Formats: sequence, C-alpha cells, structure tokens
Amino acid sequence: MLHRKLYLLKIKLLEAKIKELGILIEQERRASNEEEQEIRNEMLNKQNLYLKQIDEIKGALQSKEKTDPTIGQKFTIEQGGIEREVVLVVSTEADPSKNFISTTSPLGQALNGKLPGELITIITPQGEASYVIKSKRDFFGKL
Repeated sequence: MLHRKLYLLKIKLLEAKIKELGILIEQERRASNEEEQEIRNEMLNKQNLYLKQIDEIKGALQSKEKTDPTIGQKFTIEQGGIEREVVLVVSTEADPSKNFISTTSPLGQALNGKLPGELITIITPQGEASYVIKSKRDFFGKL
C-alpha cells in the first residue's frame, strides 16, 4: 500500500514537472537565437527523461502487483485480546514499528491465503506466537 502511494505521488510530481517544462518550452519557442534554442533543447531532454521515469515507475508498480497479489492486503489480527492492523508490503518497505510487514517474514507468510476467523501460529525468537485473524481487506478495502 505504501509503495503504491509513493509511486503514484512520484508520478504526479513528474507530470507536474513535465507540464511546467512544456510551458517554458512554449515560451522559449518564440526565441530565435542559438543560446535560447539550446536551453529549449535541454528542457525537451528533461521532459523526455521525466516521461521515461514515469514509464519505469508504472512498470515497476505493475510488476509488483502482478508478481505478489498479497501486497497491500490489510489484516486485523488479535493476540491475547489485543488487536492490531498490519499491512503486507515488499521487504524493502517493511517497518514493523508502523505495522508494515514483509510478505516474506514469518508473519507475512503465515497470513498469506488466510481468512478471518483462522488461527495462525509463527515461531519467533521469544517462542511461538498465535494470532486470530479478525479481518482482511485489500488495498481498496475489499475482500
């Protein structure tokens, strides 16, 4: 979930830069001297670079979503009467202190494919930990 929001934010920022460059290019288009033509060409090159970055980000986002459908799933789990919500993320975005759990972690693997009402047990350095799955939602709040 977090990676998707960050990617979408990055795309919006790049699109804003492209629009800004387009305005500057149009303003510079009226110029006729060589130095201003060079500046216009530099802006066009930046614009093309931003477009390429957008394509790369979109491709990475689609690739992650296709390869791991569990990314972005939210689970409410209960242990010892205490509930917490966890979100499954790619390992590079995992942050247990924020309840972003890697799909490759023991908890992430145990949650994979499970439904509300099921009990999962994982092995931790402190011993076994059991959780009851209270709810499960996808990135859009469905499931």
